[in-house]
Amino acid sequence: MVQAEDSGLPEQADPEFHLFMDYWKSLTAGGTIIPSRRAFDLLAVPSLTARYAIIEWFDDGKSRKLRYRYFGSTHQVYIGRDLTGRLIDDVWDALTTEIAYDLYGGLSKTGKPHFWKRAVEFAGSTSMGFNRLICPLEETDGQPRMFIGLWKFLDVSPENIDSEPHVLSVRNPE
Repeated sequence: MVQAEDSGLPEQADPEFHLFMDYWKSLTAGGTIIPSRRAFDLLAVPSLTARYAIIEWFDDGKSRKLRYRYFGSTHQVYIGRDLTGRLIDDVWDALTTEIAYDLYGGLSKTGKPHFWKRAVEFAGSTSMGFNRLICPLEETDGQPRMFIGLWKFLDVSPENIDSEPHVLSVRNPE
């Protein structure tokens, strides 16, 4: 089994991130092993459900793929559509897809939660910032291949976030 580590979640992070982290840790026996995906209940903390995205790492017979298993309604408002069931490769531009595969590939190896402050610009649209915490969940074989992310979209200019804005382009808009 992969052992969970600290998330790097800042003490001053929004209390909802701490609530989410406490819930995730409560699903483990002793708090050091990554929880099973079967232990996670999407509705256990109803105030967070709209801001969750659940991403699945799977093998399609040819290669590893990432798919949105659940795309909360808050994401739908900011992105402009529901991505539930969609492959990340089919939705985002090449750079965003590469970043996602690097991130989730690393999380699947370490089992470590990941907190990120990010500035983004949607190509041809708006700019925004967000904070995000992703926590892995294990499959029955002990490997983390499902990831629960909690996003908080920020009503601040991306210039106030400690990162260069990343331009996101949506492929195949519907």
